[in-house]
Amino acid sequence: MWLARTTVAQSPTRSSPQSTRLRSNPLPYPPTTSKYSSHSHPNGNTFVPRRRASYYISQPTPLDFEEEDDDSIIIVRAVVYVIFLVALALSSAVVTTKVLTTPILPQIRVVSLSVTNFTVSSESGMIKANWNVTVQVFNPNNRFKAEMNKIDIYVNYKGVTLLRAEGRAFKMEQNKNHSLRANLLRKNGNGTEYHLVENEVVKEMEKDRKSGAVSFGLVMEMGINYDVDGVVNREYYAKGACEGLKVRFKTAATRSGKFINGMHCTSHR
Repeated sequence: MWLARTTVAQSPTRSSPQSTRLRSNPLPYPPTTSKYSSHSHPNGNTFVPRRRASYYISQPTPLDFEEEDDDSIIIVRAVVYVIFLVALALSSAVVTTKVLTTPILPQIRVVSLSVTNFTVSSESGMIKANWNVTVQVFNPNNRFKAEMNKIDIYVNYKGVTLLRAEGRAFKMEQNKNHSLRANLLRKNGNGTEYHLVENEVVKEMEKDRKSGAVSFGLVMEMGINYDVDGVVNREYYAKGACEGLKVRFKTAATRSGKFINGMHCTSHR
């Protein structure tokens, strides 16, 4: 009997999981209890957590960004186009107004120039001559009538003024010509004023005359009043210049010569 109990005591036995848990925690504590619930305040009110709105719900999608950018670009382009069109319209209006209200200067043309009694003394520096000039003035304006006044005519030789004479005032209709004839005598009085000339200039002039031709220049200065239907619109001071008016003399002894080819002068303010 003793041996049997000994054998039984020494034989290994397999313990169950439940017995293992009992051995590791032979006296388990009861579960903790609290008078507060997981969703309640100490005063007994029920706590309901707030729902937070998703952040991404209110954010525009990339497509929305592209649409907004396209709209902004269209608006900016439209504003730029409007500004450009307004500037273009204003510029056109200014140019049109300037063209319509700015008259064209008259065109001056020397028809003929003749010299008689041309006497030159290189010793005394004296020049005696009588210039007969015919000038044609044309008013190229379609809207403006022109009145020429304060007319001064100069005859020069190589830039040296020989004499000055005053011309009579005259009026011109639109697109009309007016011929101005002047007799310029190199002496005092009769509205003609002569200028002193150096001996070197006189010698060159006499040399040219003996060679058969002398080139003179003519300058015409005038005040111009432009009007439309009798109302003065613009007032200008204009100047016409013709250079290289070659007067030919038949022989060295001839004292008279003519320029008959005609020449257009340059007009400017």
